[in-house]
Amino acid sequence: MNKFFILGAFLPLSLLGERLETVIVEAYESDVDNYKEAKFFSTYSKDIITKYELDEEGVSNIKDALKNVSNVNVKNLGTFTKTLSIRGFSGGRVSSVVDGVKLSNHGITMGGTGEIGLVDSSSVEKIEVIKGSPSVIHDPGAIGGMVKIKTIGKMKGKKNKVKLKYNFLKDEAYKLDKHSSLVETKYQNLYFKVYASKSNSKNLNVKNKRKLQDIIDDTNYKDERVGTSFELHDLGYESDSYGGNFNYQINPNTSIFFKTSDYKGKDITSAYGNSEFSRVFRYDKYNREDWSIGINTDDYLGSDHINIFYNEQEVFRMTKNNIFSTNKVKLNSKTIKLDTEYTLGKILLNSGIEFIRDNAKTATYSKQDYTALFLSGDYVLNNWTFSAGLRYNNYKVTQNLLPGRNIDVAYDLVGVSGLLKEPLKDDSFNYSTGILYSFNEANNVAFNYSKSYRYPSLYERFAFSPFIGGGKDMKPEEANNFELSYKYLEKDLDFNIALFYSDFSTYNSIYERRNLKNQAFFESCRDDPNCDPYDDKNEGKIFDIYSIFGSFDDVNSYGFEFDINKRIPDYNTELNFSVGMTKISDAKKKFGNEVLNKKFNQEPLEFNFSATKKFDYYLKPKLKLKVRHVTNSSNVDDFKAFTTSDLYFSGRYKYVSINMGIKNITDEVYHEPYMLLDGTKRSFFINFGINFETLF
Repeated sequence: MNKFFILGAFLPLSLLGERLETVIVEAYESDVDNYKEAKFFSTYSKDIITKYELDEEGVSNIKDALKNVSNVNVKNLGTFTKTLSIRGFSGGRVSSVVDGVKLSNHGITMGGTGEIGLVDSSSVEKIEVIKGSPSVIHDPGAIGGMVKIKTIGKMKGKKNKVKLKYNFLKDEAYKLDKHSSLVETKYQNLYFKVYASKSNSKNLNVKNKRKLQDIIDDTNYKDERVGTSFELHDLGYESDSYGGNFNYQINPNTSIFFKTSDYKGKDITSAYGNSEFSRVFRYDKYNREDWSIGINTDDYLGSDHINIFYNEQEVFRMTKNNIFSTNKVKLNSKTIKLDTEYTLGKILLNSGIEFIRDNAKTATYSKQDYTALFLSGDYVLNNWTFSAGLRYNNYKVTQNLLPGRNIDVAYDLVGVSGLLKEPLKDDSFNYSTGILYSFNEANNVAFNYSKSYRYPSLYERFAFSPFIGGGKDMKPEEANNFELSYKYLEKDLDFNIALFYSDFSTYNSIYERRNLKNQAFFESCRDDPNCDPYDDKNEGKIFDIYSIFGSFDDVNSYGFEFDINKRIPDYNTELNFSVGMTKISDAKKKFGNEVLNKKFNQEPLEFNFSATKKFDYYLKPKLKLKVRHVTNSSNVDDFKAFTTSDLYFSGRYKYVSINMGIKNITDEVYHEPYMLLDGTKRSFFINFGINFETLF
């Protein structure tokens, strides 16, 4: 892989021939303008992040790029591991899709969603965030939203050309060094892109280093790691990544493609917990491999577009607890997908079929087969736009017994130790419908309704650790979802206001159960006025306490978001402002006459502002200031409202680009709501790039 770095950084200039003029700024502005128009005429909410923004803000992890989107929350558990929620929902309620392939993750992460950190940020062409219920057309359970990542590029024009790129990123916030290289070529009917990167992150750069070290030391002591080769020292990671995309144009309307990627992470350390409890986990290995092969055709059999592909992906995670104990989790997923697009008069139709087989190898062997048929369409009539979608889902879940296990005992257990006697089968329909009315070319109002249906993941049924799965008793998660929005768009001003509401008849989450194990001590403590059987000191002696997945009733969520963008052409300036908030009601679960109430974390009101100024001076410099203010509107314990500011600079001269900035300018000491770790202190980053593009 180092050959790629050498090639990208030191290719002799004599091989470059005629260099094309840089058109990056124009391409970026064109992409954004086109997307704003598409967003304006959409019946639902969505946002875009371009590859240029990733470079400008020194993004090394894709999740960090999503922080700019309203009602999207990203929080650090370490320099690699981060939580992601959209409109208050996370885990399986947020879907991650890369080049049309869903990142399956039955049990790899506790959240249950695909780990997009295992996708190299240097390979990304574009990121699209679809928020809210309409994403259920793409994934029946993606109630929060969907993150769509595109890595397959395309070089415009008919001439043969080659593009070479090398980047070096140094980010003090994560004590990170990252090298990445890319070669992209178009030669006659052949296009290919190959890339590689190498990252090394030492630790989170926080102001209170003693607090961070105490968290790490506490885990070392409890897990008896002190003085061993398994002792934890930081929250960093290392990774190597490489991949390639290849496309061959058979004729003007048809092409075949092949795509592969390989991400290898090691010593990935993360901290979970709160002010009362903390725990540090390390993944000694965390790898993802995938490959796809397929065919695209346009204007065939009356279609606008037909795409069919086959994909395999494997995620492997390994943790060494000590010399005697090693935990391994492996997920293999295979996908076959066909999707088509037709234009019938004023109707645009999308349809297709999808087959997914997920095999999870952990303490149990479990498998889920998923089949879907989907159809969606848009119809424009004068000032009205109508959209609708229907999806049929079929599920089959099975388990296999591990060698040496007693089948009769396994049938009586649940979760990681249990075994299904018969496969679980289910099918469902989910749908979405929307309507948009345009008052004129600049104003419209839209309404969307969807019915979502999220089938429990293998993780929720057979939890591998640290929770207990709900087994066959887990119910599908169903909800009615609504969204009302108003949008305004003109050349130099656009804004969007959205209100959303979801009503769950069933909502899956974890809850805590206690089994009495010391009757005598419980009775003596109960009768002693100075003893509380439920305080932290005593309950562990009296009860066996465990967390288990289960289905709750009658949960609802609601919220709003507001985004506005203003350009001031005379001053070459752009201003952006957004605010958003989501609330989730308490949940109830019945156990006979007993009713268990569960409270969910409430994300507080958050404001984001940015100002961008471009200059016509030498290097074409650009400055961006970002300000983020998080309130404590939800009255979160042990949390204080905070404000952070970041400043970015970018410039370009011929084939050299420099992006740099200062994060947390005011050196604010803060932590995110409900999170254990402090945010990073004032830190500097620089992203140095060499970019060549030439004809040959």
